[in-house]
Amino acid sequence: KWFGTSLWFGSLCSQPEERGNTQGGWAPQTREILCAEDTWCQRSMLKTLNVSDHPWACADFNIGTCGHHADSFEEACALAQKHGFAATNLHVDFLRAHGPEAVKAMLQRYGLQPGAARFPVKLTDEATDEEFEAALQQFEAEAPLLAASGFTVLAYHLLPWSQPTEAAVASLPFHPHFRRTATRLSKVAPVLARHGLRVGLENIGAFGLRRVRQHDFIHTIEGVRALIAAASAEGSVGIKFDVFHW
Repeated sequence: KWFGTSLWFGSLCSQPEERGNTQGGWAPQTREILCAEDTWCQRSMLKTLNVSDHPWACADFNIGTCGHHADSFEEACALAQKHGFAATNLHVDFLRAHGPEAVKAMLQRYGLQPGAARFPVKLTDEATDEEFEAALQQFEAEAPLLAASGFTVLAYHLLPWSQPTEAAVASLPFHPHFRRTATRLSKVAPVLARHGLRVGLENIGAFGLRRVRQHDFIHTIEGVRALIAAASAEGSVGIKFDVFHW
């Protein structure tokens, strides 16, 4: 069973090639990505063990939603090798504690490629301005380490509703929420560009997941594209497409 299978497209695609024959659907282990230049490119799928170490994405360091737990980055790498994965996502705490060379050595030991890393900055109103600035400073410290370790792709999901962390703060209607999120993304974009990093923004479109608050928010691919354009972040920000949520 697949959990959270993702495709990247838009500005995350580089070196576009001519569109291949798509008759009959996608070939196994390949993906086709629509690039910003309205051309197509084809890339091999990277079979990645989806390990999440972000405490607000998942309660524990765990592997997707399968019920398996990996207490360390090395354990995740060992599991990925054992079960035939080509890559694993990064445990950023391991990177911060041991440095990029240790991460690369671990991947080499288990014959793996870099997958993705978590993006620590909350762009929507689930973070206060003070929390956003603190997370941005954290990311500025992590960004060169991520680049040096080879983990240059990051992932972030946009909550499809307004959810202020402070009980006294009112839920934001769509347009002021959009402006706040675009402003925050515009502050992140230079850090991404400076270190050659890319982040994919995931829209959560399932009706039952988004109509749970007074004000909804971005929940379509078109909405994510508009946000990226409003933040002038096309060079470093694209779309994470999650078949579990769209």
